Amino acid sequence: MQSRTEELLASLDSAHETLLSAIACVPAALREQRPAENRWSAAEVVEHLAIVEDRIVELLTQQLANPTDTPAQSIPTLTVEALTDRSLKRVASEASQPSGSLVMEEALDALNGVRVGTGEMIRTARDYPVDRVALPHPALGTLDFRTWIVFIAGHQTRHAAQIREIGEMLAGQ
Repeated sequence: MQSRTEELLASLDSAHETLLSAIACVPAALREQRPAENRWSAAEVVEHLAIVEDRIVELLTQQLANPTDTPAQSIPTLTVEALTDRSLKRVASEASQPSGSLVMEEALDALNGVRVGTGEMIRTARDYPVDRVALPHPALGTLDFRTWIVFIAGHQTRHAAQIREIGEMLAGQ
């Protein structure tokens, strides 16, 4: 039986494989090209993922160091499947917007670097009262530590679908 830590790490690994598979569907020469005026390129999507995950890990790490005195409130179950529903459009916050200055290789390097830190944080969290860690999400409400990790995996899977859409749009041009 897998531990909760192993389950969380496996979920992140699976989402990352899904992302890499989606990126492979976009020809290398088109990965920095926007498919339309108000759409991100595949490289910008990956840069966005690195920005968001880095911010989440930074905030969770701070909370692990300073947990609340009481367990987090009951938080609704969040699944990767719920997060991947692309029929619900979301707009990224200003702080989560990609710069557009990275090529795909640089964006992937940034995401992979953040992911190392995410894994370290999750492994270290075994020694902390994660049931006392919760942070607000602007659209989903307050999420506890484990649910934030599910969010990271779902967010990456959601954007993998977006990258596939970008590839299809570019192929049709």
